[in-house]
Amino acid sequence: MENSNSEEIYCIITVDVYCTDITNAPRYRVFVDNYLITERNFVFDQQYVRENIFVNLAPGEHTFHLECETDNFTYTNLTVNNRLLGYEPRNKVTSFSI
Repeated sequence: MENSNSEEIYCIITVDVYCTDITNAPRYRVFVDNYLITERNFVFDQQYVRENIFVNLAPGEHTFHLECETDNFTYTNLTVNNRLLGYEPRNKVTSFSI
């Protein structure tokens, strides 16, 4: 993700981030590999928000990680370039290949 070159592949990552208690606008962070992609307070009126992440990744293994300040978060429907990697709710690191 650091330097764009011809070997990197343009990737679209989507994920639904769920929060079961939004009363105090808890914060979460989204990482791809070890790069912070976004940090937000969950201030939405709905129970989840869809994150759309656009990155260039080299072929190989990569990770997606959701870091949260509370236990109220999970994520589902993680896709990379329209390939579903997991539908079940999770709150840990997910590995994927490009």
